[in-house]
Amino acid sequence: MKKFNRYCVRAVAVASAFFIGMTPVTAFAYVDPAEETAEEEIIPEEPEEDPIEEYGPLTPDGNMELVDDYGTLECGGKQFITVVSKTGHYFYIIIDRDDDGNENVHFLNLVDEADLLKLMDEEEVEEYMASKTEKEEEPEPVVAPEPEPEPEPTPVKKDYTPLLIVLPIMGIGLIAGYFALKKKKSQPKDEPDPDADYVDEETDYLEQISEDEGDESDE
Repeated sequence: MKKFNRYCVRAVAVASAFFIGMTPVTAFAYVDPAEETAEEEIIPEEPEEDPIEEYGPLTPDGNMELVDDYGTLECGGKQFITVVSKTGHYFYIIIDRDDDGNENVHFLNLVDEADLLKLMDEEEVEEYMASKTEKEEEPEPVVAPEPEPEPEPTPVKKDYTPLLIVLPIMGIGLIAGYFALKKKKSQPKDEPDPDADYVDEETDYLEQISEDEGDESDE
């Protein structure tokens, strides 16, 4: 009986510890009011901006226009500027700044064929000019003249006036022949000819005279 009571007490203790561990507990952090006030009073310092140096306009008016301006004004940097004159010639300005603040300015222009020839030897220049002359002396291709187009024949206008005259006449003739043939077919075939018994006396007289003359000639 005592053992059973011990087991019961242990079970109750374990269950109580389990439920106590499962219960949520709110934890409050301790904050010193003095430190919180000090943090609120700290204001970040704004970085000081470098003073911008303002440049005034040049006294004389320039006769060139700015095309490109790349680079930096700081020490150790380079600045590349392209300008064009009123006549359309381009010039290039290079400003080389070292770490000590010294500046070297280079003023350049376009390199043409004459500048390159000055860098070559005399023999190379002669060979180059000779090859250029040969290319210039090559004959130009002969362009064949385009054939002139042949004049198109003027179409002959046909005169249909005679045909317009003949066709109505032929039509009238065909219509008249058609009605005549139709009328002839409409007559009865067994009807006697009224002129069948008619004897022409003048014809008989002439025949008789011709017979008499023939008899006389026989005698």
